[in-house]
Amino acid sequence: MSLPVARRGRPPKYGEPARVVALTLPEAVIASLRTIDADLGRAVVRLTQQARQEGGVSAPTELSAFGDRAVILVPSSTTLRERIGVELVPLADGRSLMSFDRQLSVHEIELRVNDALDDPSLAAGDRPTFTALARILRDARRSGRVALRERSIIVVQRVRRRATPRGDAAVPAAPGSTSPSVRRRRS
Repeated sequence: MSLPVARRGRPPKYGEPARVVALTLPEAVIASLRTIDADLGRAVVRLTQQARQEGGVSAPTELSAFGDRAVILVPSSTTLRERIGVELVPLADGRSLMSFDRQLSVHEIELRVNDALDDPSLAAGDRPTFTALARILRDARRSGRVALRERSIIVVQRVRRRATPRGDAAVPAAPGSTSPSVRRRRS
């Protein structure tokens, strides 16, 4: 497994090889594309990825490189979330980043992925995702040229407030806690 050699200058626009293509489009189409993204190229890419997703073509599990680093992108998968214990952070193209609690290590994720692949009850439609993820993790672990690093992300989550009998607002407790904390409303 190898990442692209870090080059000086501007990083790839889409995180993968791309080339210039000249298009002649009606003004109305250009105006519509600009409502999706001011950059016409990005607007076309988004629309193409959405069409691919809606057409039932599952986005592959793959490495998306940026500079000398890469992240693993996976299709949004309930099975992946349930069997491996990761949270999926959705991206605009229908794929997701995996995030996980600090108690779960990359090595444990790899073990859980392999255990799922050994389980005959794993649905045939989920096997390509698990197989590709197992390959990426195995190749990175065995490679002398790359290292697996865990990084944290920040997720801002909306808090739903429910009224309690005393008129206090219940709010979720700290991560890992099972009961909500209660804050007194100010009058």
